[in-house]
Amino acid sequence: MNANLVAVEKHGTEAPDLKPFSNPISWLVIIVILSLFIFGGMFTFAGFWSGRMLFWFPGIIMCIVAGLMLAYGRIDHPAGEEKGEPRTGGIISFWGSPIKIDGKFEVVGGKTILANYFPFYFGTIKIDMSNKDKLFPMTILTEEDPIQVNGKTERLRIPMKGTVSLTLRANEKDPVDFVQAGNNMDAVFEQLKDIVTRETQNIAKTWSAERIQTEAKEFSKALEDAVRKRYLEGGSFGIIIIKAQGTFSIPEEILAEMIATANEFQQRKTQLLELETNAIAAEAILQRDRKHSGQMTYDDCLQEVKHQWLIKGNFVRRVEVSGGGRVFLNADDLFQEGGDRKKKGK
Repeated sequence: MNANLVAVEKHGTEAPDLKPFSNPISWLVIIVILSLFIFGGMFTFAGFWSGRMLFWFPGIIMCIVAGLMLAYGRIDHPAGEEKGEPRTGGIISFWGSPIKIDGKFEVVGGKTILANYFPFYFGTIKIDMSNKDKLFPMTILTEEDPIQVNGKTERLRIPMKGTVSLTLRANEKDPVDFVQAGNNMDAVFEQLKDIVTRETQNIAKTWSAERIQTEAKEFSKALEDAVRKRYLEGGSFGIIIIKAQGTFSIPEEILAEMIATANEFQQRKTQLLELETNAIAAEAILQRDRKHSGQMTYDDCLQEVKHQWLIKGNFVRRVEVSGGGRVFLNADDLFQEGGDRKKKGK
C-alpha cells in the first residue's frame, strides 16, 4: 500500500456503525440453525429415552449440521477499535457477486452469520470503511495584480509549492461502485488525481499568493466544494469525499522580494505624505507672511517648514536665516494631526 495512504482516527465523519444482522438472510440462517438444534435435540432425547436408533441418530445428524452451519457461517468484520486497525464492512454477496436485498445493497459489520458454503455461498465482499488520506504534491500559479513594464501591462503570476490532502471513505450506501473500481482506495486516488490538480489550479488563478496563505481555511473550503462537484459530475467511484485541504507557501526568494517591494512602497507613501504635509504648512506660512511683511517666497516658507521639523524633532534648538523678515510659527501648532491648524505669528 502507498506510504501516503493511511487510516485516520475515528471521528464524527466516520461511517455509521454497521449492524451484523441488518439483513433477512442472516435471520433466516439463524432460524434454520436454531430449528435444527431444537429438533435435533428433541429427536436425540427421544431416541435415547426410547432406546430406538431411528430417533437419536437423525437427531445427532441435525445437531452436527447445525453446528457446522454455525461454524462455517460466521464471518467477522473488525470494527477497527484497535489503534491502526482498519474498519471493515461487508457487502452481502451470492456466489461472490453483490446482490440487492429489498432493492438495495446491504453492508454489514461485526460478527455476522450467513451461509458461505456449498450450495448457497451467501457471504460478504469485505471493504475497508476507514477514512483514508493522501497527499498530492503540486505547484500552482496564482493570479496577481498586473504590472506596467516599459509602458505595457504584463500579467504577473507567482508559483507556489505545496500539497493538497484529500480524505475519502467508501460509501456504505453505494458500495458496488467502489468494488467495481477495484475495492482499492489507491486506485480511486489515482483516478481523482487529475481532478484535484485541475481544480486546485483553477481556484489559484483567481486568488493572489498572499490571500492563499492568509486565508488558507477559505481556500481549502473552495477547493473541497470544487472537487466534490467535479467528482459528482464525472461519475461515482462509490466513495464519500470527507475533506480536501490545500497547504501552499510562497518561495523564500519571491517572499523576500515581496517584502522589499512592500517596504519600498511604504517608504514612498511616507515620503509623499511628508511632502504633502510640508506643502500645506508652507502655504500656511506664506498666507500669514502676506498679512505682515510679504517678503517671503514659497521656497522660503518651505525652508521654514523644514527648520520647524528640525526644532520639533529636537535635532537643533535654534535656526538662523539670513535675509528678509520671517514669520515664526509654533511647531506643535503647525504640525498637529487632524482638525484645523492654529497658526500664531510673532
